[in-house]
Amino acid sequence: MQQESIHKNIINWGILVLLGLTWGSSFILMKKGLQVFTAQELGALRIFAAAVFLLPWSLIHIGQLHGHQYRYLLLSGLIGTLVPAFLVAQAQTQLDSAVSGILNSLVPVFVLLIGNVWFRQAMVRNELLGALIGLFGASLLIFLSAEQGIGCVNYYALLPLAACCLYGLNTNLIKYRLQGLPSTAIISVSFLFIGAIAGVVLFTQTDFVRKLRVAEGASIAMGYVLLLGIWGTAIAQLFLIKLIQRTSPVFASMVAFLIPVVALAWGVLDGEVLGLGQCLGVVIILGGVYLVNKR
Repeated sequence: MQQESIHKNIINWGILVLLGLTWGSSFILMKKGLQVFTAQELGALRIFAAAVFLLPWSLIHIGQLHGHQYRYLLLSGLIGTLVPAFLVAQAQTQLDSAVSGILNSLVPVFVLLIGNVWFRQAMVRNELLGALIGLFGASLLIFLSAEQGIGCVNYYALLPLAACCLYGLNTNLIKYRLQGLPSTAIISVSFLFIGAIAGVVLFTQTDFVRKLRVAEGASIAMGYVLLLGIWGTAIAQLFLIKLIQRTSPVFASMVAFLIPVVALAWGVLDGEVLGLGQCLGVVIILGGVYLVNKR
């Protein structure tokens, strides 16, 4: 019995580490994709690829839902996936991938704040303190530059924070408006809706098709984005569902600590440089996230 428990724990930690590596690596994949494609093209291709991959699941669940659930699933897809995909991609046109990854680790902070403000969820003292500390750390990354130091405001750093806010809103939406639906139904059907939107944007509102034919390195860049969409978005979501089912949302939320570490490592390997103040911001953000998740 004890050996079985150890084996189960090893698998759980393995999935957690895999998710951390996957989502932490997504920012360097975006960076490589943006060398050829625009932020709009990257965001649309990422979502469209994930939706196509999830199509078998969505076709299974689409006829099993009720009217109001379709509305919430569309809303969930828009605020939890589609809009953040464009925001984060746009941010990385002016942000290092490491900084973008670090800022995205603040998702648990926004889940907590939105749950408290909009859904009247109680907040204990260490959670409030952690949220304030995390936001202070984020402000350091906004107002500090590795090259120019303090006073160089990078407004693009606000875009990942806006994405975190939408992720937090979506998490609470799923918890309080889509309770009882299978997780695979939530993910696949919401991706079916937003995948259609992303496809229209990609093939009618961007220069993606022409670039794929004539731009140098377009095939390689598309490979990075397809990997981001299929593995880093669709499959990773299914792994997250499995992890929550095997453990708990609290255990799964610890992936927030791994994402910035992996993103930072990839950034350093790719030649990105963090200043002393930015490193301090990283430590402060992780400290805030720890306090938010402590309970």
